[in-house]
Amino acid sequence: MSDERWEIYEKIAQEAVRAFSDLLGISVVEGKQRLLGKSGTSWVVDAKAERLGGGFFVLEFKSGISSGLSQIEMAGIAFAIKDTDANGGILVSVLPPQKGAKLIAQHEGIRFVFLPQESTLEEFVARCMEVFLVKVPSSHFTLSAGFSGEYVQVLEKPEPGN
Repeated sequence: MSDERWEIYEKIAQEAVRAFSDLLGISVVEGKQRLLGKSGTSWVVDAKAERLGGGFFVLEFKSGISSGLSQIEMAGIAFAIKDTDANGGILVSVLPPQKGAKLIAQHEGIRFVFLPQESTLEEFVARCMEVFLVKVPSSHFTLSAGFSGEYVQVLEKPEPGN
């Protein structure tokens, strides 16, 4: 993956996390930064999100991977969260974590946001828990969807003059 592509993915990931702010309990998403850990080490995090009511979450973005995060990779993220005194974490990835990694994420309060590799700044679909976010150019069509079993409705953009 080219440097430019991962930078674009990180911008899209930040946008998706902002859109899920109510669901995730966050107010502000800040970009890549260094956080000082209690251990004395400095952690470079992909982003940081201010938590509603105080505190913060560490955000990690994973694109260009061929398998979900492993147990040991998730443990590294979990340690960075603890070492920086974060209140939890948010992982945005093109693939779900592996089984052992999911267990660590659940135990440590790390939330997962799915964002496909093919995402662009203009078009993407993201999922957090059971909530979907769809972004498409308004010139294509308008999408209105509910996934609670009540309705799913897609409204196509009318032809000019109709």
